Amino acid sequence: MATAVYIVKRKLKGQRKNGQAHYRYALRWRDPVTREQKGEATGTADMTQARELQRLKWAEVNGVIEPRAEPLPVTLKVTWTDCHAALQRAMEADNLRPSYVADAVLMLDAVQKFFPSTMSPADITPEMANEYKRRRFEAGASAWTIRGDLATLKAVFGKWLGQECGLLSINPFANVKPPKCDDPDVRIVTAEETADLFA
Repeated sequence: MATAVYIVKRKLKGQRKNGQAHYRYALRWRDPVTREQKGEATGTADMTQARELQRLKWAEVNGVIEPRAEPLPVTLKVTWTDCHAALQRAMEADNLRPSYVADAVLMLDAVQKFFPSTMSPADITPEMANEYKRRRFEAGASAWTIRGDLATLKAVFGKWLGQECGLLSINPFANVKPPKCDDPDVRIVTAEETADLFA
C-alpha cells in the first residue's frame, strides 16, 4: 500500500498588516520502514508549489524515484516586472500617496539598473545592497539622499515585497548601515517674524 504524503499549513510568528497570519506549507508522512512521522518544510506559501513538492516527495517515499540527498529546493519564480506590479498594487491598496508609491517603484527600478545581470529582486544579496550604497556615494549623491533611499529600499524589499506580497524571503537592505549625516542648521524664528507671519 502506498504511503500518503500530506500538505500541512504551518502558522508563523507575527501577523500581516491586515491582521492575517503569516504561514508556510510543510509536508508530513509516515516512514514506511520505521513507521515514524516525518516532516519537511517547503519554504513556500504557494499551494501550487507545495503540491508539486508533494508529488515529488510521494514518488521518493514510495520508491518511484531515487531519494534526493538534500531537501527539495524551492525557487521563487518572480521577475522584476512581477515585483514592480505587485509593489504598486499593494501600496495603492493601502491608499498611500501617489508620490510615495511612484518613489518606491522608482527606487526598485534604480536597483535593477544598478545590477542589470540579475533576473529578479530575489537575486540581490546583502553584499550587493552595500555595493549599491557605495556606488551612490561615488556618483555624488548626498548623505541625506542615500539615507532616504536606503530607508525606502528597506521598506520595499522587507515590508512590501516580503511581508505584504510574500515574494521575497530575505531583505538584503535590512542591515545596510546608512551614512552619517550632519544635523541641519536650526534657526530660531524671532518674535517679529512670528508676528509678521500671523499678520
